[in-house]
Amino acid sequence: MESKIDWNGLALSVLVEYNVSAAQLIFLSHRENVTFRVDTRNNPNFATSEENDEQGLFLLRIHYPIAELSDRYAGKNFLV
Repeated sequence: MESKIDWNGLALSVLVEYNVSAAQLIFLSHRENVTFRVDTRNNPNFATSEENDEQGLFLLRIHYPIAELSDRYAGKNFLV
């Protein structure tokens, strides 16, 4: 069943709530979570340094399983 959710729009809305703007979003996958790579390195509001080129890279994860958890993990025993 295809999802009718605008994941890119939702991700941008979430980033605004965390005061992150002018970010480049790259969709990574959708399994148990919808994941995006968030790149703010070209945003002048986020300082980067030559020593740490990866500063400004984040992972945004939105929990939304493709299948019901009970279907995917039926019969599995987990230690808590």
